[in-house]
Formats: sequence, C-alpha cells, structure tokens
Amino acid sequence: MVRLYLRNWRCIEEVEISLEPVTILIGRNSTGKSSLAYAPYFLNKVVEWRDANRVAMQLYGVQLDGIVRSARGKKFYPLVVETGEARLEARSVDDVAIPESSPWSGGYLLPSQRLAFARISQFISKLSREVVGKYPETKMLLVFASSIFEILKTMPTIPPMYPFLEDLTRLYRGRGFSERRELSDAGILVEEIAPLLSLIVYEYVDPFTELRLPLDLAPDGFADSALVETFAKKAPENSLLVIEEPEIHKNPILVVDLVKRLAQRAVERGLTLVMTTHSDIVVQALAKAVEERVIKPGQVAVYYLERSRESPWTRARRLEVYEDGTVEELPDVEKVVSMLF
Repeated sequence: MVRLYLRNWRCIEEVEISLEPVTILIGRNSTGKSSLAYAPYFLNKVVEWRDANRVAMQLYGVQLDGIVRSARGKKFYPLVVETGEARLEARSVDDVAIPESSPWSGGYLLPSQRLAFARISQFISKLSREVVGKYPETKMLLVFASSIFEILKTMPTIPPMYPFLEDLTRLYRGRGFSERRELSDAGILVEEIAPLLSLIVYEYVDPFTELRLPLDLAPDGFADSALVETFAKKAPENSLLVIEEPEIHKNPILVVDLVKRLAQRAVERGLTLVMTTHSDIVVQALAKAVEERVIKPGQVAVYYLERSRESPWTRARRLEVYEDGTVEELPDVEKVVSMLF
C-alpha cells in the first residue's frame, strides 16, 4: 500500500487515498478519475526528468500554472503531490521542490488514446522500413520522421503521446528515447522507434478459423488487450502502471478476462496498478478475482469519485470489496436501472 495525498491538483482541493496493488477509480465523467490517476505518474516522471513543468507540458500541454487548482481566475498554490515519503510541492511555476526518489522503480502510462498512439508509431516505422528500404533515395524521409519525436518532446501537440511512446520504448530497451539528436543521421528513427515494431510481430489468432493476423489488422479489442498486457508483463517489478479505461473497444467477457489477468500480474510482480473506468463490469470482475482467490480483499481498493455544482472539488469514497466476491453497490447503478426501466 502507498499513500497518495493531493492538494490543489486540477479539480482536487484535497484528497488522500491508499494505492493498493490494484486500485480502481470509478465515477461519472469529469469527476477527476484521470486527474487522480495521473498524479502519482506525474510525480514519478518528475523524479526521473527533474523538471515539473516539462512533465506537465507532456501530460497536459500546459505548465504547472495550468494544472494547479483554480477558480474565478485565482490560482490556489501550493500544489502538493505526495506518495509515501516522496513529496512534490510547488509554490509557483518556478518554485518547485522535487523529491529525490519515488516509491516505484518506474512509472508507465496507458492513456485512453493508447491504441491510436501505437498505430501512429507503427505507421511511421512501417514507412521507414518499406519505403526507405525499397527506395534509398527517399532516405531524407527518415530525417524528417526522426525530427517528429524531437518536436513531440518540445511541442506536445498530442499530449500525452510522448510519455506513452517513451514508456513503451523503455519496456523494450530498458531506457527511454536516446539523448542523441543528430537529425542528419537517418538511422536515428530506426534506432529510436524499432522497439515499437515489436508490437507488430504479435499475432491475433481468430478463435473460430485460426486465421493469424498481425496486431495492426486485429480487432481493436484484442489489439488493445495485447498492448495493455504487454505493459503488465514487461514492466519491472515494483512499477506503477496507470491504465485509463481498460474496457475500451471490448466485449464484457473480454473485459472480465483482462481485468482478472491484470490483477494476477499485479500481485505476482509487485506492481501498483491504477485503473480508471466508467464501467461497473471492471469493478465486478475485480470482485470476482477476489472470490477466486486471485487477489485478496486487502490488495484491492475501489474508489467512487464525485463532484457537483454544490461541491465542485473531487471527493473520493472507498467502496468495500468482500471476500465472497461482492462489492458495495455503486451509487450510479440504481439510477441507471431506473432510467432504463
């Protein structure tokens, strides 16, 4: 368990929760799920990069002034993100106390746009292999393409694409993008992006015809599952893994299977897994994993997040998960049933 304390972070005035091996954040849209989930990843990345404003730019496209809690034009400093013994405190954009370490050996982010980001990288990599390989005179395309990642680093036009691709690269290389930036070296793109091609060699096997398809031709649900499980399998022990909406593109049965496998990976590999979701199926799948003894109740935390006009700042309420595989009823379930029936 790792204690997470936030103050003046986006739509959060003050919240404290416990990050267990598996933590689920559920609630309606705009209740602060992603804000809460990104906070420990932000701190871990700041410890690594030693630059809070750069991390903020890559995650949100703004500096700290754009993510500190604000209302009616007023900024509410200090901004505090505290995980365990590591405390980041910002009193202004230029006055930031950065901790020397974080509770995790590494942090990995799977944003909701992850499949699109992966396929963009696949396209660029395929372009370098197919076009430049067959037509050497197009070598300058590599120079241009390699500059794209330098642009992403300095001008985050599609946050948080750069952190996601760097995390993915780290899984295969043990480190992020190289510090080499000689853009005249046409091989730099292959050097930097080749690890991402590892995703392409994965194959989807159709369960009915046994037809084998590369990942980029596989159904979105299976492609996303493969991407998520790659992170859970390859992330070093004692890593933080943040996954937005694991249910994206998936049939409920696939969601249940995926969540149960992720819970098992988290326990076996000592991961801290944080997932945001709009679906009670994710919560129920986790409760089922408890019932089947895949994970213990004390290794699970489910938080229901709320905001309203009367109470505009995020509140997090922990829901009980019981040993028999039941979970305290989600507040939205009754309302959804009444609206439908």
